[in-house]
Amino acid sequence: MPTQAEPVPSQLPNITSPTMIRLAKPTEEDAQAIAQLGRSVYHATFHHTCSAEDMTQYLDSTYTPSIITSLLQQPQTYFFLATRDGNVLGFVQMMLGTTEPCLSDYDGLIELQKIYIGVEHHGGGVAAALMQHSLNDSKERGFKNVWLGVYEHNHRALKFYNKFGFVKVGTHDFYVGTDRQTDHVCVRHLE
Repeated sequence: MPTQAEPVPSQLPNITSPTMIRLAKPTEEDAQAIAQLGRSVYHATFHHTCSAEDMTQYLDSTYTPSIITSLLQQPQTYFFLATRDGNVLGFVQMMLGTTEPCLSDYDGLIELQKIYIGVEHHGGGVAAALMQHSLNDSKERGFKNVWLGVYEHNHRALKFYNKFGFVKVGTHDFYVGTDRQTDHVCVRHLE
């Protein structure tokens, strides 16, 4: 049975810098930084995929300090935060108890709901460090499979997930405001 034990902070080197990236579970004091980073990255990545109204509605319903604080308090949701010298570089949001019909053949599931890295840190090893930490932590907790949904036209993310062994097993609808989009549902077995 998967456990909900606290993740252990770790230090992983940045691929492009000798400075260390600190990976740890954030506190409620980090909610503002997570909300700001989430808004910034989501808008930069997806602003062209929907109307300004739909984007605003989605951002306001997903990335506010109060919403992030609420998520940080829920036992089925947990985050990892990548920081360097006190600056937030990126985060991962994991969720217990979620599934999709196309995942019915998989057991021991945990969802990787979000992995967001500040645009200025793309290509610097932050995403890889967060992903590897999340996969290792999920395995240590007893999960057998990690799943995620990724926008069908987010080619950079699709390539990244493929590199980490995620394979498409289906699709689901994802709404940005009132705009219905299609996500690939991908899964990775934890060996």
